[in-house]
Amino acid sequence: MARDYEDDISFDEYDDLHSPRPETCDFDRIVEAAISRRGMLGGVLAFGSIGLLGGTALTTPAKASTDRFAFTGIAANTADDITVPDGFSAKVLVRWGDPLTSDGPDFDHATRGTGDSQAVTFGDNTDGMEVFAHGDKLLLAV
Repeated sequence: MARDYEDDISFDEYDDLHSPRPETCDFDRIVEAAISRRGMLGGVLAFGSIGLLGGTALTTPAKASTDRFAFTGIAANTADDITVPDGFSAKVLVRWGDPLTSDGPDFDHATRGTGDSQAVTFGDNTDGMEVFAHGDKLLLAV
């Protein structure tokens, strides 16, 4: 019995063959709309000029731009917490290992569970997320 070519390729290669990634994604479109090519070129030239002047600005923390997006950016930090812009909040909806049903077992941190317990808990094989608008609410699908 002859083996099919697809038996000899990885899952990622199989995925690329049957579900190729789009050329652009939503994030690409957002960035393209926010930053024109001309603005990007100006930024590259300005950055190059800083390097020629000795690079002292590179040691100073950058201030977040407020004119391109509908929120004030946050500076990089080392806080052991989720950091969001002013006016926004973050809340854990579900953690890896949380039971998906009321009778599901609690997550065992020592063993990380069994195949049976992982089949009824959140987190294994969650390969993607997407946000959908539903009326005046947003729906996160995992």
